[in-house]
Parts: sequence; C-alpha cells; structure tokens
Amino acid sequence: MWQEIGLIGRDDLLTKEIYPRVSKKLPFFLTGYAGTGKTAVLQWAYENYNGKKAYISSTWTMKEILVSIAKQWDVKIIEDEREVSISKASIARLEEVITNQTNVAIFIDHINKATPTKIRRYQIWKERFTLYFAGTPPYREEIRPLLWGVKEIQINPIEKKDREKLALAMCNNYEATISHLDVVQASRGIPGRMAAMVIGNEVEDTSERVEGEEHDISWTLLVLVAVIVSVRYIGMGLGRFDLYVLGGLFMALGVIVRFFLFRVQKK
Repeated sequence: MWQEIGLIGRDDLLTKEIYPRVSKKLPFFLTGYAGTGKTAVLQWAYENYNGKKAYISSTWTMKEILVSIAKQWDVKIIEDEREVSISKASIARLEEVITNQTNVAIFIDHINKATPTKIRRYQIWKERFTLYFAGTPPYREEIRPLLWGVKEIQINPIEKKDREKLALAMCNNYEATISHLDVVQASRGIPGRMAAMVIGNEVEDTSERVEGEEHDISWTLLVLVAVIVSVRYIGMGLGRFDLYVLGGLFMALGVIVRFFLFRVQKK
C-alpha cells in the first residue's frame, strides 16, 4: 500500500523513462534531492525487472550486502566440500560465488553513502552485471567514475497537479488529523516532507529550490554585472572619470542587491 502511495504522480516517469530501460535491461542512475522518492522509484524498477535480480543499500555493511544478494539469487555456497548456509559463509567465498553469476542485475540504493571498499566492488560488478543506482548529491569524486556511461534520470518534486492527491492518500493511510492542504503547502511537492508531516516527524528545513516555484535570476545578474563592468572600462577608455565612478557605485549596489536576493530565496 505504502509503495503505491509513494508512486502517485510518477506515471509519466515510470512509463516513459523507467520501464523502457528496465524492460531492455539498460542501466540508469536516479538522482535528486533528499525525500523526492528515489527509493520508491528504484524499488518499482526492481519489482518490474524480469530476470535474476537483487536489491541492496550502500548503507549496509559489506557482509550484509553479499548475504542479501546471495539469498535473493538463491545461490549455493560450498566450503570445504560441503554446503554451508549463506549467512555463515565467508566474505571471500560469497564474493567469489556472486561474481561468477551471469545475466543478473543489482539495484543499488544510497550510492552516495558507498565507502571506497564498496565502490571498488561495484566497479567490478559493473563490468559483469547490469547495475541500477539511486543517490542524493553531492557525490564524492571516487563515486563519479562508477556512474560514467550510465543514463542519469533526475527525480524532481511531484508536480502541482498531483500534490493534493498524494497528500490526501498519505493522510488517509495514517489516519492523520493534519489537513492535507497544509501538507501540500508546506512540503513543496517533496514526498519525504509530506510523509514526515503526516506521521509527525520533524520536517527538514533545507534551501533546496522546487522547480516551478522560483525564478532563476542568475542570468539577469550576470548580464547586469557585464553591463556595469563595460561602463567602467568605457569610462577609463574615454577618460570619463564620472562614468568610472558611476560604474563602481553600481557594482557596489549590485553586490548589496545580490546579497539580499539570495537571502530571500533561501527562506
């Protein structure tokens, strides 16, 4: 039930981006702000993948990852000429058996949490298996080579037309007393924030911008700075001290305006 709720508003993404790649066994990398629903989408992809597969999280220990993969693939572990339970097998033997598998896929969540040791193993697996990733930026430099050549899919906040439906479904599921309209207003389309409000957890206050709810003023500022600098240089070239001073004053004013604009945007 919760998995279905988490996918409300994702129909276009699933049908146009995710399923075509899963059906063709083509890798992808889900990225986006915390709480946008990357895990729900990755789990959906895992469930709709047709073939031998495993779902893991980089937050687990290496032993937990290997044991989980071996169990999901239902492999047999032989040590000292006898079969042993997967949970009791050594890391070396687990890794050997897993690496020798063919035509398999691994869905890896929280790739941004991967340690250097896990990244090295993922690199080896990438050469043998189909890997699907999900993570939250920023990504450390050692992770980036692992993602080279993998289709990046941005998971954005839920579009405005679907936010009320998602908030209402969450409130009904948890029998919450909070108004679903308040959830819509405060969450800015981020499912993780909606869920936190509905179950009464603290909502993380971040400065991440929600697409469609703000205006990008970076280009305007860039053009303005270019004009001001040009005025200063023209004044110098023409020997017009007044233009030179005027350009300097506008530059100082621009710095002040920029400071207050960015403060407002972060609120």
